[in-house]
Amino acid sequence: MLFDQKIIILDEELPSATLALTRLADSLQAAGQVNDQFKAALLTRERQFPTGLQTKTLGVALPHAAPEFVEHEQLGLLRLKRPVIFRQMGDNAEVAVQLVFILALKEPQQQLAMLQALMQFFQNEAAVQKLMTLTDQNDIITLLASLGIK
Repeated sequence: MLFDQKIIILDEELPSATLALTRLADSLQAAGQVNDQFKAALLTRERQFPTGLQTKTLGVALPHAAPEFVEHEQLGLLRLKRPVIFRQMGDNAEVAVQLVFILALKEPQQQLAMLQALMQFFQNEAAVQKLMTLTDQNDIITLLASLGIK
């Protein structure tokens, strides 16, 4: 299961995308899931290849870094109290993001499969709305697992 360490941070108030990414990367590192170079690699990659995306219901970001910085595969989730501005993948437009799923994965094919599962999740408005209201990490893990994100 990719939420083993329960890196699920709810309703944080952070002023920027950089601080949101830093918060998640620090949590992954503290749990021993990534090495000490992960955060720098993540921030560099986000500047070069933005991961923001405007979905039907809200803005999301799907940041990741190269597999060499990952010790143990893990997903992390940050739900922000107020959206922060990320750059959109593809056109670099501003996107107000409220959900950040960080992917610390080792296999490129697994990364593609996870991105596809997340995209299907974002199309499910009821599931996204439920995720935005849940307050228990285990309930969030159960919801996501029921949708193939595990």
